[in-house]
Amino acid sequence: MKIKIIREYIEGILTTGKFFQLVVIIFVVNLALALILAVPLANSFRNHLGSSLTSEKIVENFDYVWWQEYRDEAQGLAKTVQVTTLTPRGALLDNLESLVFFNQQASSLPPVILLAMIIYGLVQTFLTGGLLATYHQERPPLKKGFFFQQSGVFFARLLGLMAISWVFFLVIYQGIGRLFHWFERYLGRTALSERPAFYVGLVTSALLLFLIFFLQMLFDYARIHTVVFQEKNILKATWRAWKVVGAKLGQALGLYYLILASLVIFTLIMTLFREALPEKTALMIIVAWLLQQILILGTIWFRCWLYASQIKLYQRWTETSLPSAAEK
Repeated sequence: MKIKIIREYIEGILTTGKFFQLVVIIFVVNLALALILAVPLANSFRNHLGSSLTSEKIVENFDYVWWQEYRDEAQGLAKTVQVTTLTPRGALLDNLESLVFFNQQASSLPPVILLAMIIYGLVQTFLTGGLLATYHQERPPLKKGFFFQQSGVFFARLLGLMAISWVFFLVIYQGIGRLFHWFERYLGRTALSERPAFYVGLVTSALLLFLIFFLQMLFDYARIHTVVFQEKNILKATWRAWKVVGAKLGQALGLYYLILASLVIFTLIMTLFREALPEKTALMIIVAWLLQQILILGTIWFRCWLYASQIKLYQRWTETSLPSAAEK
């Protein structure tokens, strides 16, 4: 079993490299979406600093007094920026915390953030159809617009799967998550020390992350089944994909967490390297920004790699072959 998983692990790398232009396309789209939020934030910083002496010194040393003043005056999108958000490691930890406590933080998010999240979800859903079809059929993605054509073909079905997946995520957040967080707060009020509440909170966060990733994996295979078999009934696609995964759960989890572990190692290396850079000159700031883009590009690469490996594994499970030359 392990050898077969390693085979799909390696084949996923090769497939992702073969169609690297798709990674670039997704990266460019993500960068464009990020600029929608980044440009107003940059303007907010620039307008607040102006041509003051603080603006000259802040490049070399962080000014906490200025930061407190900025936070007190911040409105809307600017209000969401924290001190930790300004560092790679802090941003990573903030994102993990937001993932675990999303149900508690969603109501306080500015409308522009929620709108950006919706647009991001729609765009990623659209691109996923073309990505999966390309990896399955191994056709040139940009020849005759195959990638974008397949993205359009499967968009409605994958959008439906995304809606179903959010129902399950909501159950996790509002059901299991709320129960454990209530128990954590209860221990915090009644226990003689803070340790029980701390450990329960730690276990809760770990459990929620596991369930979130597990559900994500299950719906990955539902998307794959929809594209591989061109299934129009998304409920049938979900049920059949989950039946197949359930029978091979060890292999599915092994491949998923092997690639996830590879992503974690890559992220830690890039984050530590990025934080080691002294950002005291314009050149070093540019270098740090480029490293951050490499980290984002690498994260997208790993996501595409996961899809490619999962498709190879699912093809082996269901004994589905590539389309013949005549069909191409």
